[in-house]
Amino acid sequence: MIAIGGTPSVHLIGNAHPVLSYLIEKSCYLIFHTYTVLPVSTFLVSFLAIATVLFLSPYNLRMKVLFVFGYFSLYEYTVMARNYGISMLLMLILALVFSSQKYRYKLTGPVIFLLANTNIHSALIVAVFSGMWPLCTWQANRWSFNKNVRKTLPSAIMGIVGFVLCILTIYPPRYDDLAALIPADGESHHFKVRFLKGLTLKPFKRFFYDAIGDNLFSHSIYKFLYIASFVSVISCVFVLWGNTFLFSLRLRSKLFLSLFFDHLLWELSPSVAMDRLDMHPFLDIS
Repeated sequence: MIAIGGTPSVHLIGNAHPVLSYLIEKSCYLIFHTYTVLPVSTFLVSFLAIATVLFLSPYNLRMKVLFVFGYFSLYEYTVMARNYGISMLLMLILALVFSSQKYRYKLTGPVIFLLANTNIHSALIVAVFSGMWPLCTWQANRWSFNKNVRKTLPSAIMGIVGFVLCILTIYPPRYDDLAALIPADGESHHFKVRFLKGLTLKPFKRFFYDAIGDNLFSHSIYKFLYIASFVSVISCVFVLWGNTFLFSLRLRSKLFLSLFFDHLLWELSPSVAMDRLDMHPFLDIS
């Protein structure tokens, strides 16, 4: 309704989702004056992301096939959550831009500015990125404020501005059901958030046993996969070990996203928290 003009644009302020996805759809609607632009624009974003991976990424054929036909690229980040699809595309573009000495200092700023306004997760990553890039460049240049450090500042400033704009448009929430269902008495319903366990197969335990049975053999397989998934998720950050900027960026992003989800569920009422848990299966609360 916001995208096609049926709802006043002022509703973009306090909406749970940043403005970029709405602006893309609204712009397309103003040009073509048909509702068809909504699914078409989503398709084009997804198509560009897939084409980027197929033709511009350094991955082998197996990795490309896994990505193209994966659940997230086919459904979760496109059909289910279009702003995540835009975020996926911009992150792929950021990887290309940042890997190029020719475009790194020219295009990184605009890309992360847009990325910050796709969803709050990307906004948090952009905030960390914008702070760590100049700092790590400064450290790599022996704490000399030279030309290399100064070249990072315009992009970092654009990223911070994008992050601030995102926060100003989504908080405080006014139009999302989250705003309506937070306890009116002002008291928080506290939960013990077991985020690290939620990173494993634990949220899918029931489906796992329904699929292969509930016996000693299945319990052994589940326990092995439980440990393996936990270790892989936690240790994947060390793939970037040796690169001060990327390693620190990944480690801090993981920490901040964990704290964000922890705070989100901490403030919700029991019924809302369970609804949110259905939407975010990687979280586990008790």
